[in-house]
Amino acid sequence: MITDESIDISNKVLLVIDDSLLDRKLISKVLERQAFKVFSAASGEEGISMIESVKPDLILLDIVMDGMDGLETCQILKKMPECQNVAIIFVTEKTDSDTILQAFSEGASDYITKPYRIKEAMARIETHLKVRSLLEQHKEFIKALTKANTDKSKFLGIASHDLKNPLITINGMSSFLVSGKFGALSSTQAEMVASIFEASEAMLALVNDLFDVALIETGQLNVEIDEVDLHSLVKTSVNLYRVTADKKDIAIEFVEKDVPEKVLCDKRQFRRVMDNLLSNAIKFSESGTTISVVLESDQDWVFFRVADEGPGIPEDEFDKLFGSFSKTSVKPTGGETSTGLGLNICKQVMQAHGGYIFAENLPEKGAQFSVQLQNSAVC
Repeated sequence: MITDESIDISNKVLLVIDDSLLDRKLISKVLERQAFKVFSAASGEEGISMIESVKPDLILLDIVMDGMDGLETCQILKKMPECQNVAIIFVTEKTDSDTILQAFSEGASDYITKPYRIKEAMARIETHLKVRSLLEQHKEFIKALTKANTDKSKFLGIASHDLKNPLITINGMSSFLVSGKFGALSSTQAEMVASIFEASEAMLALVNDLFDVALIETGQLNVEIDEVDLHSLVKTSVNLYRVTADKKDIAIEFVEKDVPEKVLCDKRQFRRVMDNLLSNAIKFSESGTTISVVLESDQDWVFFRVADEGPGIPEDEFDKLFGSFSKTSVKPTGGETSTGLGLNICKQVMQAHGGYIFAENLPEKGAQFSVQLQNSAVC
């Protein structure tokens, strides 16, 4: 933990800009006794010319000087990249509120008065140097965290990619064995192969999610916009998921209401969103219930909605829905697995499309997830 006492400000570089030789010498000697590196300038112009070579951590700037005064000098200093995070403390004999307010409006961090009250001046100087040191340490910490997060995302991407091919092989071969195309299996063998197939399906889903998360976090999630027949895309997805729904005795109803023939979107990514919402609806629905899928549009938006008759979303857990690795307390009804990544990926995909995804509980029972694309994305 960083404490005030643990911050080392020795050897910090201070620049004193003052047209009074006596004042420059006085404050410079005091500062040098505190182990600071001190440079001085006799005018605003000279001080400005020294910034690039000196690179000060703090500047003491006299307000009243011949030629360019302190206020004008401060204006120029604050526009220089080297001084963006450098504290400028004004030194002044004037203590009226107008002068002080003007100094702060020009970018001053603080002020000290002449003649110098040494203890007060040192306290103010040390405080601003410690604040600057803390900011620099926090910046380095954030930079290190960002790099670690990027490295983690790259590793996730590489690992997911390398795991995907062998998993696809296991999944495909176990699928063939389950189908009986390579000969009949005993009941024990069939049960074991079915378990391998189900496990590989779950692992493939997880690997695909991790790969997408890696793309999102490294800024590589690209959408390839094309003209898409959204009706056919939704219908295909619904038909595929009816097979899964039938196993749980769940019905899926598809209703289309006046949608454009073609919509501009990324077909693969949008299909991923639809599949995720349909899969979730099946996971959290009880046997004997119905899932409603609606494709509709109005003047401004095209909507894809999936509504179920499940338990709904706890009111105090809506904020968990679209976070990474975030799950609500509601459990799948058939023991299905959930990574907590799918809805976050859906959200990122829709943002990349300039669209939205949101959820709501229905008045009677269940929850509804809605996806919407802007009207400008419609052909």
